[in-house]
Amino acid sequence: RIDNLRVYEKALLANYMSSSVRTNFPADKNVNILDSSKAVNCDNVATNNETIEVVKFSDNNIVAVNGISYGFYKCKKLHSICNEITMTASSNDKMANAFFDCQSLKYLKIRKLKISFDLGSSPLLYKECALYTIRNATPNSAIAITLHPDAYARLADDADIVAALQAQPLVSLVSA
Repeated sequence: RIDNLRVYEKALLANYMSSSVRTNFPADKNVNILDSSKAVNCDNVATNNETIEVVKFSDNNIVAVNGISYGFYKCKKLHSICNEITMTASSNDKMANAFFDCQSLKYLKIRKLKISFDLGSSPLLYKECALYTIRNATPNSAIAITLHPDAYARLADDADIVAALQAQPLVSLVSA
């Protein structure tokens, strides 16, 4: 299984980095990437991809990811990650600049967020995605989710967001 996972990671890099298509689909339907012990490394997976709009890592709804640094750096047209991402990373360098300059990003759901996370370049983030990420965070100490000023203005005082943050006292929202 681990050998298949490494092949999957290489296929991800090959498919996303140089792709000129708008939507990418799974590299290998047979790889089980739900198990966090078999998490995929997505560092630099689509850095500077100018055409990608939608990413689907797997046919499974959830994908375990152990690193996403510069994963979608400067993917300005990216608007949706179809899979829920279970983050196994527990250090900031594993998520550095993951979605920097993703100006069109609307749909991104993260589970088990343990560290601060920056979505400061994404003014269009959906409320349901922010709620999901807050509700499903599992921090051991205080973390902040940085939002674009427009997203922050739209979401910070929303009653559902406020309630979710009250239920998750270690999670806060901040404006970029």
